[in-house]
Amino acid sequence: AAAAAAAAAAAGKIEATSEAAFSASSASGSSSSSSSSSSVFAASRTVIQRVQVFAPEFTDAERIFEEKLRRLNGFLDRVAAHDAQQGRRQASAVLVFANTRDAVAIIHSNLRTHAGVRNKNRTKGARREMKGTAVGFGATMLHGQLPQARRANALAAFKSGKCSVLVTTDVAARGIDVKALPFVVNFDMPRNIETYVHRIGRTGRNGRSGVSETFFVAAADGALAGQLRRVLERCQQSVPKRLRALRWGD
Repeated sequence: AAAAAAAAAAAGKIEATSEAAFSASSASGSSSSSSSSSSVFAASRTVIQRVQVFAPEFTDAERIFEEKLRRLNGFLDRVAAHDAQQGRRQASAVLVFANTRDAVAIIHSNLRTHAGVRNKNRTKGARREMKGTAVGFGATMLHGQLPQARRANALAAFKSGKCSVLVTTDVAARGIDVKALPFVVNFDMPRNIETYVHRIGRTGRNGRSGVSETFFVAAADGALAGQLRRVLERCQQSVPKRLRALRWGD
């Protein structure tokens, strides 16, 4: 019960911060990236960096993956609700990074199932009310083992807005350039901090604010705790208490 209450409280904080982040990502700003490009820790201050930390005792890989899926779907639900509230006719683009091809395939399958259930469970009134707006997310995936034609189709669908969520590995994502990309999700924390900075740098471009959401598993990603903390601090971002408590990587 105590664990459930703590999870609910954390979810509430995440949702409140995400609402502010969604609003920021939908507005153009005149602020520019001000971090030094001479540092591997350089990251744009136009990106709102959110980090969800899984406690060190959270070690069961299957349970962690399931919890990540739950949190990812919750995040996308909030993005979809915000889009509908804004009356957008096209869902906001979300780029989701995973570290392996298998993870990409599982996430993609889960998102497609979740989107179908979410739409089916809406009342007829709700569906009528949201007609002509961005009611949900089409998901596609990209990784190096897909045939070239399928990779090209996935990328074209994402860039055109036909599919609003692209799940990808780092290698497959090379060369992707989406001008208006408001959201990046690190389903898996990358294996080095340079890749983290590169990933979140896909959003917050061209004078716009962006949002990055990162799932950080202390037991698996702890070696990067100190470097990630420094990136957040240099960009004047909020550092989660659980991340501050991890002294690994200092």
